[in-house]
Amino acid sequence: MASVLQAQGTSTATSLAYNTIQYGVTCYAQLGQGRFSVDATIGATEANMQVTYRTAGTLSKLWVKVQTNSVNGNTTITVRKNAADGNMTVTFPASTTGIMRDTTNTDSVAAGDKLNFKIVSAGSSGNIKFFAASTVFSATTNTAIRHGGYPQYSPGFDSATYYFPIAGDPAANPTESNSKFDVNSAGTLKNLFVNVTFNARTSTTTIKSRVNGADGNLVVSIGAAATGIFEDTANSDTLAANDDVNFSLTMGAGAGESIALYGPSVDIVTTTNKFHVITSYAPATGLGLGAGYHYIGGTLQEAKTAVANAQIECNLYAKASNLFVNVVSNALTVATTIDLYLNGAATALTLSVGAGASGQFEDATNVVSLCPTDLLAYHVGNTARAGAFTGSIIGMMMEMNILKFLLLP
Repeated sequence: MASVLQAQGTSTATSLAYNTIQYGVTCYAQLGQGRFSVDATIGATEANMQVTYRTAGTLSKLWVKVQTNSVNGNTTITVRKNAADGNMTVTFPASTTGIMRDTTNTDSVAAGDKLNFKIVSAGSSGNIKFFAASTVFSATTNTAIRHGGYPQYSPGFDSATYYFPIAGDPAANPTESNSKFDVNSAGTLKNLFVNVTFNARTSTTTIKSRVNGADGNLVVSIGAAATGIFEDTANSDTLAANDDVNFSLTMGAGAGESIALYGPSVDIVTTTNKFHVITSYAPATGLGLGAGYHYIGGTLQEAKTAVANAQIECNLYAKASNLFVNVVSNALTVATTIDLYLNGAATALTLSVGAGASGQFEDATNVVSLCPTDLLAYHVGNTARAGAFTGSIIGMMMEMNILKFLLLP
C-alpha cells in the first residue's frame, strides 16, 4: 500500500465565476485528481458530482485553499460518501482566507463507494472564492490514483471523434496530440467512469481509452437520450513506461444535439509506489509570458502571476521526476524554461523549450525529494512579452518514499 496526492486546482480569474459561491449556498464538487470545480449551478445536485471509486482504501489529509472571502458566516467543506457526510471536514470562519487542513480524521473507501465534496456557505452576505483542494488516497493494495476531469459539455459534435486528457480540465479537442500524456511507470489503466446528466443525442456516444494513438480496451457506450452512470469495470489497459494515454469521444449522427458528461475518470494502478499529477486544458491555453505559475494538478486554463496563488501542499514524503509539458503552439523567439517550484524557488526538475519549438518535452533525468509541508507549483518562464506560447498539459511523476514513511514515529 502506498499513498498518492490527489491535487485539484481551479480557475481563479475574476471572469471565471465557477469557483465562487455566495452566502447561503450548498453545492457539491468532484473529489479526485483533477479540477476543483465549485459551482452553485452545475454542482447544486449532488449526484452530478459523485464519482464511483472502484479501488478500496483510505482518504486522509483534506487540504483546502481559499482566495477571497467576504461571507459573514462560516463556510464548511466536507467529504461525502454515498450521499452522507464523511469524517473529514474543514471550516473557514467569516471573512477568513488561506489554508485549512484536517490532519486528524480519515474516511475509509470501499469498492463501489460514491465520493464527492459538500460545500456549505452560511451567513447573509458576501461570497467566497476557492483556489485549490487536495486529499491523500492510500489504496488497500498497490498504488492507485483516481484521475478525473471537469464536466465535459459536447454540443453539436456530430459524426466526429474528439480527444481529451485523462485528468484536469479535459475539454474535447479534434487534435489528439494535444491530449496525450506520457506515463513514466508501468501500470494498469482501469475503471473508466462517466456520469451523464443530460443527453439530447439521438445516436450513441462512445468514450474509449487511447494508448499510443490507438484504441485501448476501456470503453463505455451511451445510448441515445440515456443518462446516469456508465462504467467499464471489466476491461483494462496494460501500460508500459513512456506510453502516451488519453481518451477519445465519438459522437454519432445528429443535428447539433448536446450531451453533458460529468467527471470522466479512470484509475492508474502501479506496483511501484509511483503515480502522476496532471494539470490540463486540451484546447490549449497561454502558459504565461515573462513568468507564469500553474497548479501541479487541476486546470491549466490560466497562468497565475504570483507563485503563492498556484501552490498546493505535498502532504507526502515523496520524490518528483519526469516533468512533462505538451506545447501546442510557440511563436516565441526565445527559449522557455518550465520548472517544478518548491516553496517558491526553482528546483533541479526543469526542462527547456527552444524558440519556436512545440510538441512533447520531458525532463527524464532529474529527481527532487519532497516533504509533506512543501508547497509545489509549476513555473513557466521566458523573457518574451509578445507572441503565442500555448500548452495543453503539464504533469510529472511522483513516488511515495515508503522508507521515510515506515521510519516515521
